[in-house]
Amino acid sequence: MYVYLVVLMINGSYSVQAPNIVFKTLEDCLSAKAANAQVLNKTKPFPNARYYSTCIQIPKDVEA
Repeated sequence: MYVYLVVLMINGSYSVQAPNIVFKTLEDCLSAKAANAQVLNKTKPFPNARYYSTCIQIPKDVEA
């Protein structure tokens, strides 16, 4: 299982976002990442706004 994490950066300030979704496969997570990249690039509030996004695997023993 994977989670999608986004770090938004504007003028030295940071905001961390993780949608409340767990993806069963890396491919599903990467698909959501690609779709979100289009939205982030089209809606950035300032030309110098940046973001970093990644899919992170959840350890299998997290529920133990």
